[in-house]
Amino acid sequence: MLLQLKHISKAYGQKESDTYQVVLDDVSLDIEVGQRIAVTGPSGSGKTTLLNMAGSLDKPDQGQVLYMDSDITGLKGKGLEQFRNQAVGFVFQQHYLLPQFTLFENVLLPTLPNKNAKEAGSRAEDLIKRTGLWDHRNKKPGELSGGESQRTAVVRALINNPAVLLADEPTGSLDHENSSQLFDMLIEFSRCDEVALVVVTHSQELARRMDTVYSLKSGKLDMITE
Repeated sequence: MLLQLKHISKAYGQKESDTYQVVLDDVSLDIEVGQRIAVTGPSGSGKTTLLNMAGSLDKPDQGQVLYMDSDITGLKGKGLEQFRNQAVGFVFQQHYLLPQFTLFENVLLPTLPNKNAKEAGSRAEDLIKRTGLWDHRNKKPGELSGGESQRTAVVRALINNPAVLLADEPTGSLDHENSSQLFDMLIEFSRCDEVALVVVTHSQELARRMDTVYSLKSGKLDMITE
């Protein structure tokens, strides 16, 4: 198994207070190599928290996160940084491109710790060409459309060849046409590069294009079968 969340629980606020909320309640999820998973559910149901657990951006109150059978729940320092930089890629609803850098430079940012500029540049060129953005490589984010910016964010997330791509409402700020095109691109990369893909989305239409669909509600994660 590539990545596993085992009996994860997470709550926010102080117990016995009005603000206390259980977001994840004994949640388990297995992610295989190249698998495509959608997670749906109402706003505030914990979908982002679930992705944060999978990518070690947050730690559970209880439970374990395993990557290739190794417990990464308590990773700190360089080990944690390396896992986030090499094993997983993140795509958010906002592209978070740096406005002072070109498209090409934004894509290369995650490769800076690796210090292999030639290899990184070659991979960046390949990915950018595959997404049809090559002619825009020297443009800055302010010169790109919303769809182009989000596609650039996907390329940046893939630049270090991660095993898992975690996407949190990646089409939330896009219209229907650009949303569909972005999902096409995500699925193509997952299939061709055997990248596991976990997407949080409100769109049932887009979710149904994935291999497996889960619903997260009241802290519980359930597979949706049709």
